[in-house]
Amino acid sequence: MKLPTLARIPVVVLLMSACSLAPLAQPSSSPAAPIATTPTATAAATVTPTVEVTRMSLPAADPPLGLLDAGDDPVEGRLGSYCWEGTCADAAGIPPKSQLPTLAADGGDLEFSLSDGTTFVRWRATYAAGANDEQTTLGEGGEGFDPDARPSPAPELLSSAAFDEPPRDDWIVFVQVFFEGGDLSYAWHVIVR
Repeated sequence: MKLPTLARIPVVVLLMSACSLAPLAQPSSSPAAPIATTPTATAAATVTPTVEVTRMSLPAADPPLGLLDAGDDPVEGRLGSYCWEGTCADAAGIPPKSQLPTLAADGGDLEFSLSDGTTFVRWRATYAAGANDEQTTLGEGGEGFDPDARPSPAPELLSSAAFDEPPRDDWIVFVQVFFEGGDLSYAWHVIVR
């Protein structure tokens, strides 16, 4: 006789409950005692375990290092707020000069690039006396790109940006680069002699 579907549910639940309450066998060093068996009628239920598969998302790659060069060795900048490969992060604020990488400059241009050669479509460089002071533009270039605009030629890809140093003094220099789908910002303590 076949039971209706709803009538079978309590039997399966009862069997599953009984199985989960049964004590686990513990290994023993003594010989097992004989077990008395009495023939009894048993109901068997087949339970198929459900395995839930979840896809683990890998963390996005770290943004490349921003390098600022005054003609000698490039100096790695302090990464600020950014959007990179689908991950965005806001910096807690601009640290004081003493906590920024220091670059000594003595006249001429500064040149910015990304350590892994990533290209960008637009950039902007500014400077300020302190973290909370008004910023003055040193230079900017490139063009914005709207992939949804029609027709829109692809913008020129830039691998570096060159701009004048700030006046002689002790400054924080900021560089922000933009590319399709994101932006990166960096800061340095620049001493211009």
